[in-house]
Amino acid sequence: MSSPLAAPVNVSTTFHPNARLAAANNAAADLTLLSVDGVIFYVHNWVLMRASSNAFGGLLANPTYAGVALAAEDDVETLDFVLRAAYGLDHSSVQSWEPLTRMVSTLRMRYGLPLPAPGSQLFSALSAHVFRPGGAQEVYAFAGGHEYEALAVAASEHLLSLSLTDLPAEWQIAVGAVYLRRLYFLHLGRTDVLMRILPVPPVLHAPEPACGTQDMQEHTLQPWARAVSDLIFEARADTPPAKLSAKLNPISYHTPCAKCAAAVRQRIETIVQEWSAVKGPS
Repeated sequence: MSSPLAAPVNVSTTFHPNARLAAANNAAADLTLLSVDGVIFYVHNWVLMRASSNAFGGLLANPTYAGVALAAEDDVETLDFVLRAAYGLDHSSVQSWEPLTRMVSTLRMRYGLPLPAPGSQLFSALSAHVFRPGGAQEVYAFAGGHEYEALAVAASEHLLSLSLTDLPAEWQIAVGAVYLRRLYFLHLGRTDVLMRILPVPPVLHAPEPACGTQDMQEHTLQPWARAVSDLIFEARADTPPAKLSAKLNPISYHTPCAKCAAAVRQRIETIVQEWSAVKGPS
C-alpha cells in the first residue's frame, strides 16, 4: 500500500533525508516509509531487501515511485525499532519486557528480519530479563514460542531449580513441545551426569602398616560410599558444587591417614570441577 506525500510531515530524527548511514555506505536514501501515525522514514531499498527474508513484509515486493511513501502497518516506535535492527543501529531506548518482545516478534514475523544474535545489544536486552523474579520462565517461553535457540539456552541456565512436576498449562503451551522437551532433558541429563560422577571413589595408596586395607575401608571408603549415596538420593539438576564439598569434605577431616585425606580432597576437587563444567543438553 502507498500514500502520497503531503506537507507538513513529521520526519524520523534518525532516518531523515540528510542521514548518511554506515550500513548504506553513506548513500542517499532511495525509498520512503510512512508509519501509521504519520512519520516519514527515508531508507534504502537494497539495505532492507538484504536484511529481510520476505521483502520487508511484502512492502518492497512491487516497484516504488518517486513522491510516494510506502505505508507500513506499525507506529513510529515499532518501525524505528525494526529499521534500527535492519541497519545495525543502537536500540538502548527499548528495555522493558513487553514492548521489547512485541517489537522483536514484529521484527521476525512481519518483516522477515533475523532474531537478534548472541552478543548483540538486543540479545543482551532480552537475556537480561532472566534476572528479574519469574523472568527466566518468561524469557524461555518467548524463546520456545519463536524457536529462538540461543535465547532458550541462555534462559535455561536459570531454570535448573524449576520444578517440572507442576508447570502451569499455559506456560507449557507458550513454550511448545520441542523446547519443553529440551528443558526436561536438560534436567534429566544434568542429574544423570552427577549420578555418574559421584560414585567414583578416591584413588588411595597401597596398604601400609599404619593404614591397611581395613583402615582404608573403615575410615575412608565406607564413609565415602555413605555420603555419595545421600548425594545421589538428593541429586538435582541445580545441585550446587558447594553442597558436594560440604558433604564430602568431613571424610578428609576424620580419616587418621594423611595420604587418604589428600586423596579424598583431590577427588572432591575433581568432582566439583567436573560438575561445574556440566552444561547439559539445550
